[in-house]
Amino acid sequence: MGRAHPYELCRPSPVLGGALGASHAVDVPLLFGTFDSPAGRLLLGEGEPSAEALRLTEEIRGSWAAFARHGDPGWPLHGPDRRATRLLDAEVCTAPCPEEWSRRIWHGHAFDPFDLT
Repeated sequence: MGRAHPYELCRPSPVLGGALGASHAVDVPLLFGTFDSPAGRLLLGEGEPSAEALRLTEEIRGSWAAFARHGDPGWPLHGPDRRATRLLDAEVCTAPCPEEWSRRIWHGHAFDPFDLT
């Protein structure tokens, strides 16, 4: 990965007793505040959003807006010498990339682009 401002949603979805974990796309209804949409209900559950979900919505929206306005979401760049990642959970923080071990698995492997024709 080059220079970027990655984030990782760590807060697990409350549906199915938390079985989904912090799965792909759970951040979408948080970003758009679409808690009552079909996707919002599927990923975040029925009823009023929790105070924690509302805090994460404000955090995500604020950082996306700041990035769109100024190119800086409010945490350091992730680059070769510093792998800063914003961790979105009950306590939001910036920390070294929590998936560093996974990134290293792919180090040195080159992949050709998909031929979709």
